[in-house]
Amino acid sequence: MDFFVGKTTFLCEFQYRNLHRLSEKIPPWSKEEDELLRDCMKDSKREGKWNDLAKELFHRSDKKFFRSAKQCRERWNNYLDPTKKRESWTAEEDLALVRCVMERGKKWSAIARLLQQ
Repeated sequence: MDFFVGKTTFLCEFQYRNLHRLSEKIPPWSKEEDELLRDCMKDSKREGKWNDLAKELFHRSDKKFFRSAKQCRERWNNYLDPTKKRESWTAEEDLALVRCVMERGKKWSAIARLLQQ
């Protein structure tokens, strides 16, 4: 089995769990996992390298928590990123959003860029 040469035990276990995660029931994120993800983001400064971050989360939790790169990215972007504005929308913002959708359609990335200006 030459294709395993150079693969560590840690990487093999991580990959195996990644391959079989669909057959396992995935529990909701815990406060402990959120804190570990925040710490990983602070320490690594590698936003965008989500696979590396997922491995780091798995490693720091002593293999207790397994999350895919996509789960880490979604959790960070949608819930934990401190740079994102999370307050309720104002009536003015609602109106701006509706106007953008009417002009551009449901092209959310383009709309998000417009609303940032």
